[in-house]
Amino acid sequence: QRGVSNFADSYLKDDGCIAICSATHRAPGLTTLDLSGNDIRVRGANAIADMLGKATPIKTLRLNWNHLGVANGLHQISTSMAHNRSLKELDLRNN
Repeated sequence: QRGVSNFADSYLKDDGCIAICSATHRAPGLTTLDLSGNDIRVRGANAIADMLGKATPIKTLRLNWNHLGVANGLHQISTSMAHNRSLKELDLRNN
């Protein structure tokens, strides 16, 4: 499906998440990014927060079933949301 990158359950961990987040600016047609079930932790969450803080066309971001951490990762992501105007759906279940 055009505009969708599905990496669900790919066991990317933090390093894979960081690589994907740093490449999203080269994918202007990307509207949905699924990173669910990838054992993403604080370092990956920080990369997601950096990505969301920049201009990105992503409208749907699925991060469920990771280990983002409430005090660190989820806090960074929620703080970055203040600068994001495109995201409409964010799935953070089971973190």
